[in-house]
Amino acid sequence: MYYTPSGIHFVDEGSGKPIVLVHGAFGSLEDWSPISSILKNSFRIIALDLKGHGKSAPIEGRCNLDIMALAVNDVINHLKLNKYVLVCTSLGAAVALRCAIARIKGLEKLVLIAPLIKGPSTIGYKMMKFLHKLGAVNLRKLITEATLRELKEPGEDLALKVKSKLKSIPEDFFFNIAECIVSVNLRDALGLVRVPTLIIVGDEDRLTPLKHVSQAPKKQPNIKVKVLEKAGHLLILERSSEVAQLIADFTSK
Repeated sequence: MYYTPSGIHFVDEGSGKPIVLVHGAFGSLEDWSPISSILKNSFRIIALDLKGHGKSAPIEGRCNLDIMALAVNDVINHLKLNKYVLVCTSLGAAVALRCAIARIKGLEKLVLIAPLIKGPSTIGYKMMKFLHKLGAVNLRKLITEATLRELKEPGEDLALKVKSKLKSIPEDFFFNIAECIVSVNLRDALGLVRVPTLIIVGDEDRLTPLKHVSQAPKKQPNIKVKVLEKAGHLLILERSSEVAQLIADFTSK
């Protein structure tokens, strides 16, 4: 267990080419455990908690992608990484895109898993939040149910784990992150990525639909898209072995 001077929590294990892992919204570095346990046998694995998540320092004020990107940059600078592969999922992938188009130092390759390219309707979200405050709807419950629908393989343990995690998040932080998600609009960002990039997406992902990334290789020939069949948004939890192999193969090329 390690911390940067600014309070970003991370783990650093294994040896070889460095792979930096960034989780998604409401998650933590623990979400990568099934994948990191495989990859650390061949690579140096650095997984971090984004600001406000896991054991990292809290977010002061409103959350945005720049605040999240600073956490990634903080760990990379703290460890003095010269070359590394950045592997991220969901909101973390949006953070990685922000890092990539800002030409973050040392980035050699990029892996985006179920990447959040565009958030849901801002107007729709504001309306639902207003109704939530009035007690007409339970927005947290709706978001939790939408997340649980992304589990495509039967398994009560995983469903209970996801539900318990979302339920335990404090109300203010929950909506702070939700509003960060809604604000994301990176539809043009993929065309600005200059490093070799692998996008892994499920064909049944309703939170980050395939249509948001399917045209990416036409914009940038250095981008490859791998579609996993009968898979939803929670790929790093449900399809961990398959995703780990894809990451290993891409990193080793």
